[in-house]
Amino acid sequence: MGAKIKAENQATNGNGWKSLLTKRDCRHFLDYKPCKMHKKFGVTCETCPYYEQKGKKILIINLEAIGDVLRTTSLLIPLKKKYPACQLTWVTTEKARDILKNNPHIDRILSIGYETTLQLMIEEFDIMMNFDKAHEAAAIAKLVKAKEKKGFVLGNDGMIDALDDASKYFFDIGFSDKAKRASKKTQQEIVFNIAGIPYNHDKTILNLTAESIQFAENFMQKHGIDKGDFVVGFNTGCSNRLFVDRKWTANGYIELAPMLHKVLGAKIVLLGGPNEIDRNNEIMEKAKAPIINSGNSNTLDQFCSIISKCSMIVTGDTLAVHIAAALGIPTVAIFGNVSLAEIELYGIGKKVQTDMDCWGCYKYECEFKRTCMDRISAARVFEVIKELIKEKGLLENKIMSGTSELNAGKGRGG
Repeated sequence: MGAKIKAENQATNGNGWKSLLTKRDCRHFLDYKPCKMHKKFGVTCETCPYYEQKGKKILIINLEAIGDVLRTTSLLIPLKKKYPACQLTWVTTEKARDILKNNPHIDRILSIGYETTLQLMIEEFDIMMNFDKAHEAAAIAKLVKAKEKKGFVLGNDGMIDALDDASKYFFDIGFSDKAKRASKKTQQEIVFNIAGIPYNHDKTILNLTAESIQFAENFMQKHGIDKGDFVVGFNTGCSNRLFVDRKWTANGYIELAPMLHKVLGAKIVLLGGPNEIDRNNEIMEKAKAPIINSGNSNTLDQFCSIISKCSMIVTGDTLAVHIAAALGIPTVAIFGNVSLAEIELYGIGKKVQTDMDCWGCYKYECEFKRTCMDRISAARVFEVIKELIKEKGLLENKIMSGTSELNAGKGRGG
């Protein structure tokens, strides 16, 4: 009753070995490896008191964009509430794996590749959800054996097919810049709609490793940053894959730095990857305020942990904004050629949008010499920072005492 015990062939082999009984439908069962209950308590399937029957087998496919992968984690807890004891497998790329690897709500993470594809062509699932419109993801979604499929698959013409109305909505706003600009749904809400689960601003999940936390603590100590300091992270770049103009100007950060340091006593930490080496060096050289460079070769874990030590970050629409939202770090996010509606800040951030009528154009490059991001001044961003700090009840005395100094410098715009 309950367990579907598979008895292997009980005949003894030439060495007199009698094969073991296995409970393959237990959620702790690890195929050919010892499960954690066996390792911890020495029990085997035949007499194990920790047996838990698997619920539905669910496959999530979300591959390339790390920010999208992270945002999709908001679905995990509601998904497990809807399908108790479900076994959840997530297929992603090797580079996105780090954002998921410490997540207790995922039973198995598979990296996309030849072996994974072969496995998924054979294994059977109850539900498959593909939220990724990449052709590789859609091809796997088409090949997977599942009783129910949601999201996107590859059509016989080699192009992406949306499987239902919720997926078609996501398809349409990707297909049309006009539809994208008109959409008011966050990425998380769109994902929940596809999954068929009500969205209640469920948080994204990012659990830092002990090693990366120690790395960030050592970094802060090395640079004289104490726990009571007001630390502002400048995430200065963005992915060069699409819409490179979504990053705020270097000049904006250069002019913002002395405002934060002089009026609020902020300690400023530069964040970025290999693409931001020259940009961050320019900010360090030209800003008339002390700035700490966190480096451009940190691992994803280390990058996340440095953000976790910031009191606030200033960033464009890029991975850092999603990391900060997951970690509960107040954020001022700056938007120009992309829409701000898709970004969920969970009530702990503020958005600054260009005042140009052509906002959210989604052009790869702007034809104007002075882009929408150029028109967002440092003084304006600083005002929004003040509002956010005041809203959270932090540093109010410094904001009030610094008002006259700030007003005197309001003419310095980006």
